Amino acid sequence: MLKNILNCAAKFLLGLLIKLIRILPHKLAVKFGGLIGRLIWLVSWKKVDTCESRCVKALGVGVSIAREIIFKSFINLGRSIIEFLRLDLIKNNLDNLVEIENLEILDEALSRNKGVILMLAHMGNWELCGEFMTLKGYKLAAIYKPQNNNLGAEDFIKSQRENSAGLDLIEAHSLNLREIFRALNQNKVLCVLQDLDARKRGVDVNFMGMPASCYDGIIRIYNKLGSPILPVLCIRDEKNFIKHKIIFEDEIISDKNNFGQDINNSLELCNNIIAEWIRKYPEQWMWNLDRWESKLRVKNSKK
Repeated sequence: MLKNILNCAAKFLLGLLIKLIRILPHKLAVKFGGLIGRLIWLVSWKKVDTCESRCVKALGVGVSIAREIIFKSFINLGRSIIEFLRLDLIKNNLDNLVEIENLEILDEALSRNKGVILMLAHMGNWELCGEFMTLKGYKLAAIYKPQNNNLGAEDFIKSQRENSAGLDLIEAHSLNLREIFRALNQNKVLCVLQDLDARKRGVDVNFMGMPASCYDGIIRIYNKLGSPILPVLCIRDEKNFIKHKIIFEDEIISDKNNFGQDINNSLELCNNIIAEWIRKYPEQWMWNLDRWESKLRVKNSKK
């Protein structure tokens, strides 16, 4: 009984907070998001310590520099949360908020009529990339992992991605390959976040000098359909925090690395691209992802 009352109270207060965020001017709302990020950083001290430790190992920096990187990363996370809550409100103003670079790379890849796989990471605000591209007339599908539906969070997230961002969602748990192949055969753009811990389902490939479990789906899809794989980076403007840039990079293919033929080498090539992004924009990566968690857990259990 008490638990139900507390859940109802929490849901009510969360609803009020969301309403407040949605009525604020956009810049003020995103600035408020930075404060939320600071608060999350402050109360998540165990997670922050873990993030700092991994940042030191991954980037080879000192503790003080890692602390500043993680702090700014949480601020970016807070801002991104607010922007996600306001996706439907900023839709008509995205041209003033988002700049796009090298779009011709995507257009050339789509001209082959094999669909395109976009390889993204949790950099900047990756959610804006999908919404901006659909507004430009591109048909996007995205592989996603459902979240816990406490307080209706999963229902809201799914609604924002489908209704506001205009994405066709393909659930990662069921990973219906027929849906993926259908989307690509319809010459759609498939969005894949490639910096997640694949746990037992993954291939062991080092990521930034540490063992990691990596999803190999994009390599297998490439081998099956020949769909071009394009890295795409969505980063926040460091001088104007409400603005973003989407950067398309050249297709991932290399005869020297036998791309597609050797799964491990192909995944290493993908990892190296994401690692380069993180080294260039360390404050904009989501360090609390637990990217190396499953392999570290195995390593610790053997001690």
